[in-house]
Amino acid sequence: MIYGSAVLLILIIMAGFLVKYGLRAPEEEQIEVAQPRIPEEPVEPFEPPAPLPQAEILAETQAEPPVVPTPAPTVEEEPAATFEEPSQPEPIQELAPEPSPPSDEEGEEEIETALDSSIVEDDIFVVVEGWRVAWEKTAGKDGDIDNYMSYYSDKFSSRGLDKEGWQKDKGRKNRRKQWIKVELRDIEIREVLPRERFEVRFRQEYKSSNFSVSSRKMLVLEQEEGAWKIIAEK
Repeated sequence: MIYGSAVLLILIIMAGFLVKYGLRAPEEEQIEVAQPRIPEEPVEPFEPPAPLPQAEILAETQAEPPVVPTPAPTVEEEPAATFEEPSQPEPIQELAPEPSPPSDEEGEEEIETALDSSIVEDDIFVVVEGWRVAWEKTAGKDGDIDNYMSYYSDKFSSRGLDKEGWQKDKGRKNRRKQWIKVELRDIEIREVLPRERFEVRFRQEYKSSNFSVSSRKMLVLEQEEGAWKIIAEK
């Protein structure tokens, strides 16, 4: 019985302890957490603005004087620039002398020169035509090589051959030919030395029994003892 009374007493003490400490509101059991301290910014002391000088106060309070427009200068006020060029006498224009009409002698001389040039070109054309025909007659064993070479000057030189070498070369080649045909086209005659030397340019169509060719050729002719002779063949 004593043991039961002791147990009951302990239970009563525990119940009182629970009532006193265990049944508190949850807010009372929360532990307050210390918040970090935010440093406060220092507040600058207010300083009143310095008073303006008396001269500036007066200048600001005074009204600006009205702007008076400057009158534009009149035409009379502007000095007129006067410049007078010194008078000079007008130059007298000299008339060029009129060319005197050509005399009858000069006109006759020009006509005579033109006629002489035309006559010379005709003579050269006749010589070149005779040379062409003589060349055609050099074919075969009975070919006339002497008449062909009579159109060449003793000063003749072409492709490293003189007149004698040219005659031997042509005679040897043309004896083996049965026939030769030469045609000249687009003939042009140009004077190199007045009445002394001429160039004759043309296109040559050469055909023979064993060879044919079309080429450009030039003959240089010079006057020797009143006759035109070939001094070069290119």
